Amino acid sequence: MLFTIFSIFLSIGILTSLAIKSEGRNSAEIKITLNFMNSNFKRLINNFQTLLLLLVKDLFSNTSKSKDLRNEKTIDIRSKFSAKSDSLLRKEITKEDISLNEFTPETIDFIRNEEEKVA
Repeated sequence: MLFTIFSIFLSIGILTSLAIKSEGRNSAEIKITLNFMNSNFKRLINNFQTLLLLLVKDLFSNTSKSKDLRNEKTIDIRSKFSAKSDSLLRKEITKEDISLNEFTPETIDFIRNEEEKVA
């Protein structure tokens, strides 16, 4: 089975190289196809690397589930607090600051902090 697959790929490789060297009427299309195959192969390898990194991250995040359970209550409290502060922040924005309505509360906080640093 493995020998058959190897011989098929070897035959295709030999035929391709002969077609390119002989400068046949389809050699330009063959070169374009080979370039596409090369770029797709590079993307495939890159995707495998990304998948491997994600799997490793997932593996290490599963080992720290006990830490996540302890922090879960803290996150719930923070999310409730941030929702209240977001509504208060929106109320603080006056008609003069109408352009700030397009930004998220985090961006507005960042802008205000930067303005305080400058002042």
